[in-house]
Amino acid sequence: MKLSSGFVVNIPNETAQAAHQLFSNNNRYLQIGDCLESIVNQIDLALLDPSSIADKEFVFRLALTSAFQYAELLPDSLASLATMKRIDWKYALYLPTNHPGINKTALCKFRQLLYTSEKALSEFRHLLRILTEFGIFSHLKDQSLNPKDIISVICQINRLSRLQEALKVGISLVSAVAPDWLASNVASHWFARYRTGQMDLIDPCDYYNLKYFAEKTGTDIFLFLQVLHKKDSPDLLNRSEIQYLSQLFKQQYLQDGEILRWKDSGCINCIRNI
Repeated sequence: MKLSSGFVVNIPNETAQAAHQLFSNNNRYLQIGDCLESIVNQIDLALLDPSSIADKEFVFRLALTSAFQYAELLPDSLASLATMKRIDWKYALYLPTNHPGINKTALCKFRQLLYTSEKALSEFRHLLRILTEFGIFSHLKDQSLNPKDIISVICQINRLSRLQEALKVGISLVSAVAPDWLASNVASHWFARYRTGQMDLIDPCDYYNLKYFAEKTGTDIFLFLQVLHKKDSPDLLNRSEIQYLSQLFKQQYLQDGEILRWKDSGCINCIRNI
């Protein structure tokens, strides 16, 4: 279908066949894919890209993907993975089944650009309202369609994901070097909780428990770094993985003794001072 924006949207045959084999017509992403012409013709894609640099088709996909990841409260890493592996998302994004997925860095940059322009934010809000008609946000309690709120939530989820991933890497490193010492100095459940290769966020996310789980993760990081310092092993403390974990901890938490508070506004590696 050729849209008023000037580009052509075609859901690839192999994607359509796979999607209809795997999902019913009640799948919300399939319904969005079937209505792409109506959706995009209601959106001014030029406004969604204040830089006027990106390809309009790519901007449209970034906007849709950002809405989808908000609907499922996914960090950029998992949203990127979904665009690579999930057939229902590929159908809504009119991507071929073998598409490598949308790079997570592009999602972050898209949010940054949105935040620089009130017109872009307003147009993104318009897209969100259209997508609301398909029910993709209906399961979220007290859902907000304020783009700044949505950007803030996604950035906080990314920060939490980054913290948990850094802690997993740190624990894996020490476990490889000094497994017996580590086992006797940290809680046994950490090995299952922070096992490497686990892609999902360790704790389920919603508006109400993000801060709680971030502070829970922060406490684990604090205890882990504390026992490493007690071990007094410069070789470990100077490893880049441990230095990075320590840096993230200092960036994201306010500390008063053993009392931690997560800096829950803004994103260290995305946008600041939301």
